[in-house]
Order: sequence, then structure tokens, then C-alpha cells
Amino acid sequence: MNPPRNHPGRKRPQSKTELICDDKSQVRRIEPHLVRGEKLHAVLDCKDAFTGFVGFTDKRVIFYDQAVILNHKNMMSIPYRKITAVAASDDGLVFRISQITIVTAAGQYSFDFANEDNARWAYNFLMEHVLNA
Repeated sequence: MNPPRNHPGRKRPQSKTELICDDKSQVRRIEPHLVRGEKLHAVLDCKDAFTGFVGFTDKRVIFYDQAVILNHKNMMSIPYRKITAVAASDDGLVFRISQITIVTAAGQYSFDFANEDNARWAYNFLMEHVLNA
């Protein structure tokens, strides 16, 4: 799977195994929540204030939910096998993905990505893992 194209501030990964990220501090916030043997593939920036960023591992989607759930900020996790649908929304006249929505039995979660390349990469990565879960 191709990584998102370069944008200011992002280094292009040197190999397919190198982590894709927009901000190393976001990676440091997700890493403590990984389980032994879990591989983090990407941590991508989002536009909205409630999510901030979303991570993609070989087992799940993980994101920091700053919404009012139990009056706390929570690291949320959705295993790929629990995802029932993935929707990609465009931002206008030309189909350019800007938002991804993940649907589960418990509800739906939307992510407004900071740029189109991140959204497209996320959609492709999600579909690959959901279809193989």
C-alpha cells in the first residue's frame, strides 16, 4: 500500500515497514496502549478538535477521543473484525476524500483528516484490513 504523498513537515517512509506519522508526539501517546507484538503502521492527524489523531495497527484502529464520554479523555480502540462498514466522504464537487466514517455495532466514528492523502491512505488501509478480518 502506498504511503500518503509528502506534505510539509512529513518525511516519506524509506520502506514499507517504516511508521507513517504527522506528529511524533501523537505516536508517543498511542504507543503505551499497544499490546505485545502489535505493530503500529500509521498515526495521522485529523482536523477536528474531538479526535485530534488516529492510529492504525495490524489489529485495530486506535484514537484519542476527547469527547464527553464519562467526562474523561479516552484512548478508544476498534478491532478490525468489529467494523461493519467504512464510508469515505468527499468535500465537494470533485470526489476528494476528506472524511472517513467507521461503523460498528456500538456506533459510528468519523475522522476528518488534515489532508486528502491521509484520508485516502486511511480508507485503503482500513478496507484491506476489514476485508481480511
